[in-house]
Amino acid sequence: GDAGFAEAVGPQGKLVAMDADQENLALALKNLEPWRDRVKAFHGNFRDVLTLKVQANVVFADLGLSSAHLDLPERGFTFRNNGPLDLRFDRSKGKTASAWLQEVEDKELLRVLREYGELKDAKYLTKVILESARTEPGIQTTDALKTCIDQAMGYRAPQVLPQIFQALRIAVNDELSALDSLLDALPALLLPGGRAGIISFHSLEDRI
Repeated sequence: GDAGFAEAVGPQGKLVAMDADQENLALALKNLEPWRDRVKAFHGNFRDVLTLKVQANVVFADLGLSSAHLDLPERGFTFRNNGPLDLRFDRSKGKTASAWLQEVEDKELLRVLREYGELKDAKYLTKVILESARTEPGIQTTDALKTCIDQAMGYRAPQVLPQIFQALRIAVNDELSALDSLLDALPALLLPGGRAGIISFHSLEDRI
């Protein structure tokens, strides 16, 4: 909130903001317009935070996706509405989830579903997804992916949908590696006596 920002940074404080999602960054800047002269904003992934050459009393990271992502079917983050299977936070670079599935090796997709989706038995699911992804036109939409999951998982499909979408999203955005990079950078980012806070949303992030 407006008052919350003013109280948090104090009368002389400055905020350096970084987000991989250009749309979210623009929204944040709109909300912070009253203090625009005290905010520096950068479009990028926090894996590259050291390139900003700044130090701070407080470093705060909010991991994963936001409700805004889920509200936009064209981003592909939600399985509740049909849309392009994108899943990228930064739509200016990288492969969409659809393109990634067309190129990924069998063993890598199996690893992603097991490790990032925490699915113990994912061999048949991997087979079904890749058969569809490698057949024209591939898996272009969230509904097309759901069809594969329904075929492979049967009655279990509704239960595992969130895990599978999470797994693909983490892989497409290389999220856990980015978190590792942020944590490695903290000693150089924080001034003496500084503090870091991180909001995480699932056990994979928690363990790191």
